[in-house]
Amino acid sequence: MLDVVLTFPAVLGCDASATKSSFLTHSLGCSLDDIAAAAPPNSASLQAYLQATYAAASESAQQVVSISSTWRWADVGIVWRGALPSHLRSRCVPVKNATGNATLWQRVTNAFASPPGSLWANEAAATTTDLDKDTARSAPATMSGRWVEVTHVHNPSPDPHPRRIRPRERQALWLYQAAGSGLWFWTGTRLVTRNPQSLRVALRDVDQGAHNLSANFIDWVRTRGFGGQQIDTIEFTHTSDRCWPTLRHELLGLRANGSTGQCPPSDDMRAGLWRERKCVCRSPVLRAGEAVRCVAPRARG
Repeated sequence: MLDVVLTFPAVLGCDASATKSSFLTHSLGCSLDDIAAAAPPNSASLQAYLQATYAAASESAQQVVSISSTWRWADVGIVWRGALPSHLRSRCVPVKNATGNATLWQRVTNAFASPPGSLWANEAAATTTDLDKDTARSAPATMSGRWVEVTHVHNPSPDPHPRRIRPRERQALWLYQAAGSGLWFWTGTRLVTRNPQSLRVALRDVDQGAHNLSANFIDWVRTRGFGGQQIDTIEFTHTSDRCWPTLRHELLGLRANGSTGQCPPSDDMRAGLWRERKCVCRSPVLRAGEAVRCVAPRARG
């Protein structure tokens, strides 16, 4: 288990004490090792977890068994507390003075970033360099589409102005990539770079007239593409935030947006162990702070 000590200065809109509380002082009463021991490969407890996470049809029992044989908790990006064995559901909660670690943790504050009932796993701790937007950069590159597992939490913007810094859901479908989420998303052609600052710098090099891309770089990419290609998804592999102690893998889907709260917000979302069906949401319309979760199909017969 990786022990870390992270401190972040208080900045506008950031409660540094809440960050420490959620990641250090009140860390979880369980670890990813505890989960791996309670739900090892081929176990009934792991198969029950996969059945719940992937909303698997009753006819998919053999597929669940097959996936459980090769499942690795070290590869997941998210864990659903409600699908864990009962003794871990009661343990995997914030506990005062538990050892801080970056293998498994809960975001206590800011519900718009974390689906309810989620535990984040296997994320790298953000360093001072990562938080320096002027040095932590990489050149953008276009890449082919792929299926990835994601999370999406509805975050309606209270600001009606289309070019503010945080128009959020009206501009794109904001997602976090997280293996093990049970929600699949087809990215289409991706524009991949390290973080938003990397993209802004690259776009200024392409378009000298783009003096202020802080608010509208999403619209710029949607309308003009990049490198002669139309872009379907902007992908940030190392998003950092002074209010978030780990690096995030963020996706901005340009073919849809989540402004209406309709669920699912994109036709490119699928469910199942092998993404074999369209996602049918538990809630047809998402409330603020609610996540996209798919339901199992009705049993035949």
